[in-house]
Amino acid sequence: MNSMRPLAIALSCLLAVAGSGCGGSGGSTEEPQETMPRTLAVWAGPSGIDQVTATELARVGVDEIVVRRGTVELAGGVPVVRTETVPPVADEIPQAAAFQLLLPKEEVKAKTATILWTALSRELASGPSPVELLIELPVLPDGTAGLVERLAALSGLPIVPVLSVGQLGERAAAVARAAGAVTVMAYGQTDRWRSGTEPVAGLLRKALAPLAPAGVPVRTGIVIVPRTDPALDRWGEELGPLTEPENAEIGDAPGFDRVFTLRRALQWSGREWKPGQRIAVSWTDAARLDAAIAEASRTAVPTCGGWDIVWLPPPTGESLGIGVDALVAYLDGRGPGPSPSVRAERRGGVVHIIVENPSLFPSAVSRFGNWFELDGEGAALVAEDRGAFDGVIPGTRRGGRFQRVTGGVADAIRFTENELSPGETVRSGRVRLTNRRTPLTLRWQIQLSDGRTLTGTASVPPR
Repeated sequence: MNSMRPLAIALSCLLAVAGSGCGGSGGSTEEPQETMPRTLAVWAGPSGIDQVTATELARVGVDEIVVRRGTVELAGGVPVVRTETVPPVADEIPQAAAFQLLLPKEEVKAKTATILWTALSRELASGPSPVELLIELPVLPDGTAGLVERLAALSGLPIVPVLSVGQLGERAAAVARAAGAVTVMAYGQTDRWRSGTEPVAGLLRKALAPLAPAGVPVRTGIVIVPRTDPALDRWGEELGPLTEPENAEIGDAPGFDRVFTLRRALQWSGREWKPGQRIAVSWTDAARLDAAIAEASRTAVPTCGGWDIVWLPPPTGESLGIGVDALVAYLDGRGPGPSPSVRAERRGGVVHIIVENPSLFPSAVSRFGNWFELDGEGAALVAEDRGAFDGVIPGTRRGGRFQRVTGGVADAIRFTENELSPGETVRSGRVRLTNRRTPLTLRWQIQLSDGRTLTGTASVPPR
């Protein structure tokens, strides 16, 4: 199997004392130097965070919980506050407060921070004292940097501006410099955080380059809440039912990861769906989250200040992309892909392939990327049916590559699975051998949503 370094190891390496952490030389005589601390923040979703979940998040290294408190609009110099329903959040982890600040397009004055802080402090008085204040800034008029600097002085709190990738430039760098830190929503379904925003395209370090002159650490925001069309009124259930070939046809849709065209009536995510309906979906699972965290961790200029995960999934069966249990498991160092058990069960002239995924992590959704193959090494094989797999392809191996066979004799049989879901067990149909003594090789590949693959090979001797 290809190995993937879990987050727990990655974080311990990133935060370790230089020369004594992961890969460090025990015999080094250099003076140890600590790396810059990095913040792992999780934004609370509408359902809040109960005590059990908060305890688990604290155990796996979450530094703070961000609670969105409302929107403040500065019109004519008078702040208008629209509060949001604050979800219940256990006090196991320090909390930060987030407000969206709607500034006018014309220049703002630094002195406006006085009346702004008066309004904010009134709202903050009703909850726990925040460890920092996150200010989402959809627009950056002249004077925003001075306003942020003055707000930090008045509040006595660290101020963290929250920006989109599309806003980065000289003005954003000035705001970041004034605050001493910044969060950039860079990955995932960023338009679920703020409509009209898009995730980073290409390399993160190039996207963040305009902030380098600020000389401040940058936290990378990763929006893991899924997006669907038609929109759901909840997080959404896991994709397994939609990936079954009897239920839906899998295709591509502009702006989404996959589109599922229903072949029959189906209940999914609390709704009844009719044949012919299309459900377009974009999601972030543990593999994509892992890839985003890893890319952010490698950013040196500007320096990586940590990661914001937006929002925490609900503590229910709603786990489209990633559920709360899978997120905690990933932060604990497990995943980010399946941990499959793949074996062949051989009795005389009949073979079955059995695949088990006891983990909380799925594969990618792919028609041909997840496969499990029996190679007869030249001896004929006959697949009677696909069993519980989503497809079966008769073929042959030539030059180390699998090729489909149509109308001829197959000496390799490949079973495909559109998605290997968490906790799923799949058993193939019967594969008959023309010669019971035929030596077999079992090969398999599981694709992850970020493009990585897990692979394996095993011999299947006669029994």
